[in-house]
Amino acid sequence: MDDSEIIARVLAGQQDAFGALVERYQRQLYYFVVGKVAEDTEAKDIVQKSFVSAYQNLRSFQTDGSLFAWLKGIALKHCRNEWRRYHSQSTLRERLLEARRAELELAWLEERHHEGDRRVSALHVSGLVGIRVAAPSHRALASAPRPGKSRAAR
Repeated sequence: MDDSEIIARVLAGQQDAFGALVERYQRQLYYFVVGKVAEDTEAKDIVQKSFVSAYQNLRSFQTDGSLFAWLKGIALKHCRNEWRRYHSQSTLRERLLEARRAELELAWLEERHHEGDRRVSALHVSGLVGIRVAAPSHRALASAPRPGKSRAAR
């Protein structure tokens, strides 16, 4: 039985007929997906989601086209969605880590402030606590005027 006959049966109400399409294309679709994701379990999940999406949208499939190409397109969309989800989670994780680092640094600076360090006190008063200031370069230090001497005296 070819794909168009199976699809016609499924659309006529024989839902179990879709299993034949799953059996026919599951392995090929898995090998297509496994090269695009990091883990085997993720590939299996995407293949399963792809078949569920295909079943739900079977009426939109044009029978003059290749069913496997259509399935690959669906699977590729699921791969992209997983990548976006992973990327947004990793970005959120990075932001949370940076916020935690800033909290720890502030706690450390405040601890030093309580110990009587005047420099931290000055930063605290000026509102610079938590802001990282780059150290001047060696060239900037070499060209800076020395205390007690004017530029004309050099």
